[in-house]
Amino acid sequence: MTLRCIVPFCPKTGRGDPDQEEFICRAHWRRVDRATWRAYNAAHAKASAADRLPGPPDTPEKVEAYKAVTDLWERCTAQALASIHLAH
Repeated sequence: MTLRCIVPFCPKTGRGDPDQEEFICRAHWRRVDRATWRAYNAAHAKASAADRLPGPPDTPEKVEAYKAVTDLWERCTAQALASIHLAH
């Protein structure tokens, strides 16, 4: 599945999983500050590990991990979108 970068007027595309809805291209991903993307990567790894745990998907550990990933992704997208105002 091909996804377009979330930044308006960005021509870049990337491959995504069928359940993935948004994509940040490499050029705009660089605009996200290091602490945020490191926290996002750590939360994503934690959520992936939680996915492998037995049990239903609504256990407190899994819900907390998913929420952390979602919150950090929103912060990453906000920083990537804010970067278009800085670039011009």
